[in-house]
Amino acid sequence: MTGSLSNTLRIVDPEYEAGPESKKNLSIGLLPGGFVFSVIDLERYRYTALEEYVQPVDDAPYSYLDALPALCRGHRLLKGGFEKISLSYYTPELILLPLDLFNTSDSGMLPDLLGQAGHKTLIRHDILNILGASGVYLADREAIRVCDSLFPTYRLRHHGSVLIENILASQKLDNWRADLVIHLHDRYFELVLLKKQQLILYRSYHVRSFEDLLYYVFHVLQELNLRPSGLTCMLTGKIAMDTLEYESLKAYFRQTGFPEKNDMYTYPPAFDQVPYHYYFNLLNLDTCG
Repeated sequence: MTGSLSNTLRIVDPEYEAGPESKKNLSIGLLPGGFVFSVIDLERYRYTALEEYVQPVDDAPYSYLDALPALCRGHRLLKGGFEKISLSYYTPELILLPLDLFNTSDSGMLPDLLGQAGHKTLIRHDILNILGASGVYLADREAIRVCDSLFPTYRLRHHGSVLIENILASQKLDNWRADLVIHLHDRYFELVLLKKQQLILYRSYHVRSFEDLLYYVFHVLQELNLRPSGLTCMLTGKIAMDTLEYESLKAYFRQTGFPEKNDMYTYPPAFDQVPYHYYFNLLNLDTCG
């Protein structure tokens, strides 16, 4: 596995002083086409850094893992001690099981649910307390090895677990309400359906174009006999308000919008350079679980 990374976003609060003595949390998102990270200053509960790295579009998913150790070890913001390191990891499959069923299940059955786990994959699970469920998924063994060597004390969460937990928490706190949440990325999107603040469906799809996304979204809604014109749609991930993609989605739904910033944290002015919803999962990973 070979790969390279290019830095596409770097935001650092000029008031922030990185160092092993500073109290800080680190959040990392590993995605098929690159990785992102953010740093929280625990003295002020303030986001102080946000960076994104991407691999060439034609490279295989996660091929950048070979380049990750050298980058992390030489990066001043990733050096030193952290109070907590949270890492989210995307895979296409996430199976949600009731906690009581998961606790009593024969672990030997899990590979059958996920497709046979081979020598290249490991079974992992997250506890989603807000849902009363466990999220089970397969993680690439090499990705876990790299993370173990770089961040020995990290806790791992599936990208979908983070998305579900933060959506449900927002619904319960009345921060914003939605019937449908679409999280977009370059190579995939995630679909979350809700009814009366309860999770109905989570699915993830690989896409090559925006037309692929429309096909999957409306296929699911048709299968569930849901009319888009009666639904409120919330958008997270890489979609801007001034795009044809946004206008297309907006035309179908009763209401379409983006989530507000999590007011548990403060943000330096430099964070206004990018829309908050672009990094919704990463900027809510610290309190997840």
